[in-house]
Parts: sequence; C-alpha cells; structure tokens
Amino acid sequence: MAANIVLPPLKLWAQQHLTSMLKAAVQGQAAFNDAFNAFISKDAKITLNGKQVSHDAYKRAFEAAFGVASVDVKLDETVAVADADSNYTGLVGLFYTETARSKDLVHDVPRVLYTIDASVNILVEEDKSLHAPHLPHGIHGDFDGRRVMSVNQISLETHQPAPRDA
Repeated sequence: MAANIVLPPLKLWAQQHLTSMLKAAVQGQAAFNDAFNAFISKDAKITLNGKQVSHDAYKRAFEAAFGVASVDVKLDETVAVADADSNYTGLVGLFYTETARSKDLVHDVPRVLYTIDASVNILVEEDKSLHAPHLPHGIHGDFDGRRVMSVNQISLETHQPAPRDA
C-alpha cells in the first residue's frame, strides 16, 4: 500500500532547504546544484545586498564555500507568514550565521574561518515551470513544487585565522 508523502509546513520547509543548500557545498558542486535547484526557482527575482542579481550570480555567491572542510549553520530566527489559503506557501524571513572552516592548504598556511551573517526574506510559491513526475505502476504521492520565487538578502562575510584546534 502506497502512502502520500507529508509536505512540511512553510517555516520548516524554508529552514530545511536553506540549511541543506548551505551545507551541500562541502559535498561538492553536484550536491550543491541539487540543493540550490530544490530551493531557488530558476525564475526567481533576486536582490543581494541591495543589487538585483541573476539566478546564476546568486548561485556563484555561495560557491566560495566549495572545498571547505566543514560548514555550520545556525538559524538565529525564522518568521513565516503563510498565505491565507495555504500552510505551504507565503513569506519567510530567516536570520542565520554560516561558519565555514577551510581545509589545510599547505603546512605553513593557517586554516581560515569564514563567517557569513545574513538576513534573508523569501517568497515561496508553487513553481509553475515544474511538473510532477509520472511514476510507473500506480505509484503516487504529493509532489512538492514549491520554490523560492523572490529573494531579498543582506549578508556580510568576514574572514579570520582559525584556531589550531578548530
């Protein structure tokens, strides 16, 4: 007997997808691309630090984390306002701190801690460009076509030498 999947409510969906996207950089380009595309619509309108940027430019802003040894994400606060007719779409504001530790490059080069403090406001809607997959043998379930359709992010990145034991 097949069971429908249970879609997470708006706030949890946003938290899970943001965290997954930020942490995926440690796993490499393919994992990051999958996580990014599962979160941000290819048609999203994006503002980063007050400037309109393309989908690809926004994606590149996160690619500096590729090759780091670890990424920690701390969600400081999340506020979600669901649409009146749905618990799954609406507006979400997230405040987070991302800390990434670089790998040792060579023996004399110290590791670096990269810290990003950010405030992100997103609009989550059903992405009309996505279509539910056709599954064989009567397999069914809910298709989650939600994506971020609008992003307004303010972020500040800082660097500092990592402690030897970090």
